[in-house]
Amino acid sequence: MGRLLKMILGGALLLGAPPLWAQTATDAATVKAAHERLALALGPSARTLTVQSEDGHVTVTGRVESLLEERRVLQLLRMMRGVRSVHDTILVEPDITVTDQELQAALRPVLEPLPAGAVDLHVDQGHVTLDGTVPDWSARVQVQDAVEGMRGVRSVRNQLVVEPAPDVAGLPSADAAILSRILRAVQMDRRVADAVVQVQVQQGVVTLQATVGSAQEATILAELAQQPGVTFIDDTRVTVDPQLREARAASAAEAADRDVEAAVLAALARQPALKGMLLTAEVGSGQVTLAGSVRTLDALETAESATRTILGVQAVHNQLRVEPSVARGDRALEREARRRLRQSPLLHGARRTVGVTVRQGGALLSGRVRSQLEFHHAEDLLQRLEGLVALENRLRVEGLPRPDDTALRQQVQRELFWSPWVDSDEVQVQVKGGVATLRGEVDTVMERVAAEANAREAGAEEVVNRLTVAGEQGG
Repeated sequence: MGRLLKMILGGALLLGAPPLWAQTATDAATVKAAHERLALALGPSARTLTVQSEDGHVTVTGRVESLLEERRVLQLLRMMRGVRSVHDTILVEPDITVTDQELQAALRPVLEPLPAGAVDLHVDQGHVTLDGTVPDWSARVQVQDAVEGMRGVRSVRNQLVVEPAPDVAGLPSADAAILSRILRAVQMDRRVADAVVQVQVQQGVVTLQATVGSAQEATILAELAQQPGVTFIDDTRVTVDPQLREARAASAAEAADRDVEAAVLAALARQPALKGMLLTAEVGSGQVTLAGSVRTLDALETAESATRTILGVQAVHNQLRVEPSVARGDRALEREARRRLRQSPLLHGARRTVGVTVRQGGALLSGRVRSQLEFHHAEDLLQRLEGLVALENRLRVEGLPRPDDTALRQQVQRELFWSPWVDSDEVQVQVKGGVATLRGEVDTVMERVAAEANAREAGAEEVVNRLTVAGEQGG
């Protein structure tokens, strides 16, 4: 077993440190990289956290102000190369006082989309318990996500039971059909397509057994199992072996256009943000054109990102239109936007002044926040607001110095090294004036997309992605 390592997260980013991409993913390097990633994403909140790693099994302890911060911490750690598992012992202590009665009243709108009386919500000193029934697993996840996003919530105990209809959206809910959909989803998802997965389904209960290359891939497998008719997902037999990451196939797998089209439409149908929307996907030589209309900016981005995960997709041409189902004036949209920002557990308190104005359906965010997490969270909140057709984010992250080009290049290279999707040896990074340019040849479209996302997370103001994909044209 590896030596137990511990580091208190805090202080400045170590931009002048020796390049981690020249090392292996040892426990020491993992803890150091975790420190840097969390400090960059969470700002001052990262100072309260402690990370330990033993043979890639990571434990994180400390205190945060919201469940949203806790969720982001776990996501960042799971997305690190070499991490086998993440044990969460974080304590959520909101810095505001909300009575149980106030919290109960604020949470009622969360349950409005569900049948009346289906879900019972109990609050005890900020700890929320959910009881009752929901029609599918995605609804169960949606309710929990919405509750976790409310100010004053310390924890959520989700006891909701899935009771699917005999026939969900015209699709049979028999175990054999559920099994077929899960296997097909895994086979066509480029993030986990090379994993050997065993799936069992009995009376709607799904059991997954697999060994994957990263903790994030284990999370993705569980998400792909959220098919119509599923009542419970047991993923305790999914284990992580980082060596599988290094042994991935070096060439992009091919798929017939008809298979790509079917997989894209299935992936879109699984997205809660796209429920009830009529979308089309035309595929020719791996080029996917999305058409139709969506109700929110979030749905627009969700459709494109879900499409890019499908094996065989070389490029996505997004021709979707944002067409809200209900017309709302600028003043009404502005009031609702301010209400959402005000209720967020991340966007209140000292050193945060977030403002929003709406003109002709376009929103402008301005002010200051304390971290990249808060910056992106404010944007995400408004992208889900039906009625907005455009969004510009001019928020400023206070206390986050702009690195010079040399330092930013090192940050980008670190992110690429620790990514579970990218082989950093294949990517050359140049930075000029805060703009990162990526060059080289990678194995898959997913790797190209992930590399660009890593560069943005590292702090690049703009990314010029000139990566090419082996064996593909026009990607």
